[in-house]
Amino acid sequence: MATQITWHTLRWGYDAGCIRSVDDLSTSRAVNVERNQDKEGEPATQTVALALASLSFSYTASAAAGCSPRKEYEAANELIGVHAPLYLNGSKFLASEMMLKSVDASDWVLDSKGRAVSVKISVKFEEYAVDASGLKLQKI
Repeated sequence: MATQITWHTLRWGYDAGCIRSVDDLSTSRAVNVERNQDKEGEPATQTVALALASLSFSYTASAAAGCSPRKEYEAANELIGVHAPLYLNGSKFLASEMMLKSVDASDWVLDSKGRAVSVKISVKFEEYAVDASGLKLQKI
């Protein structure tokens, strides 16, 4: 088995049971700059901070590659909002924890009985961070 990415209970790569090859991997990291004008004689201020990192990729779940396309989609969809470390090639990647923000399914192929034969699944993650109010999502 060759694992490309792992996150929480999900794993992508090449396995004898199911091939989930990562396509279109992209990441993003930026700087936010906030400028405040001077007020009542106080000097203007500028705040510079890193924006939350993001990562997205897609993969195809196919019955021909040993996967159950519908179960693959349902398994990922159930984890939206969950945060956990994300590992690329066995090493933690981008941030200490990444939250699954969205799961999209497209290019569904159905057989004559309406069963999913293949589906392209796209996942989007965002760095998990506690906001200023201290609110956190429940970690599952």
